[in-house]
Amino acid sequence: MSKEVGAFTGKSKIRISQITVGASRTINLGNYNSLKIDGSCTVDIDAEDQGLESLARSMAVEEVKKQMEAAYKEFKPAK
Repeated sequence: MSKEVGAFTGKSKIRISQITVGASRTINLGNYNSLKIDGSCTVDIDAEDQGLESLARSMAVEEVKKQMEAAYKEFKPAK
């Protein structure tokens, strides 16, 4: 195994300090019009929270979903 790959085997002292999740959706409104919705969230991970990266990522994903749903509700076109 190469030394480069060894950094991802858990034997490294590298730690994750932030997780950023972002998403974007473009909705076609017809007649060459569209609505683009963006959302992003950054979660800081303290040294004592190491091992909780998957929880932090899940929290960030849920926050982005909330942002995008709120933005869509605010700007969605009337039918």
